[in-house]
Amino acid sequence: MARMMRDFYQRASSERSWMIESTWCGTCRLHDLGLENPVEFEEEGRVFVQGRCRICGQTTMAEIVDQRKSAERH
Repeated sequence: MARMMRDFYQRASSERSWMIESTWCGTCRLHDLGLENPVEFEEEGRVFVQGRCRICGQTTMAEIVDQRKSAERH
């Protein structure tokens, strides 16, 4: 399935800030380093945010999970 781009900036400011600051960098192997140039996309029914680590500059990606929807399924 193709990647479908979404508008990250349609999210509430507080939600965007949390996502940008609460990231994991697999290269640095540390969390909460920050994300630059975030983009949001959907692929195979899952939503992701991707950008560059503020420390090492490598691309990092995280799945966005809506806890409310996840709780409804269980």
